[in-house]
Amino acid sequence: MAQSWALYHYGEGSDPSPQPGLLPFVWYLTMNLRQKTLLLTTLPLLGLVILLYGSLATILQRSYLQLEHQDAQRNLQRVEEVLTGDLQQMQSLTQDWAAWNDSFAFIEDKNPALSSLICMKAPLKAWA
Repeated sequence: MAQSWALYHYGEGSDPSPQPGLLPFVWYLTMNLRQKTLLLTTLPLLGLVILLYGSLATILQRSYLQLEHQDAQRNLQRVEEVLTGDLQQMQSLTQDWAAWNDSFAFIEDKNPALSSLICMKAPLKAWA
């Protein structure tokens, strides 16, 4: 009875052989036990694999995005520390060279205005 209902062809009534235009699940009724078992074990396993892949991909993607963000923050902090160190070193170097430039200008020009800035008289008197 179920087989004759499943093999119902639109407009022609019951038909014992599968034909094009039959209900979509007729091919399932014509399968043998091995094919049905394979289908009923493969489809749920395939669905489970797809479900696991989707959930694990989402979890891992969030985790990797968080790790990449932390790594970028750490690298940015390192760059900032290096630039701060370079700036401090350059500032020390320019202060040193500025003093040398003033001394060189004083020696070249014999400018009395620079002599009062560079050589204070009190420290020199202490040495005398």
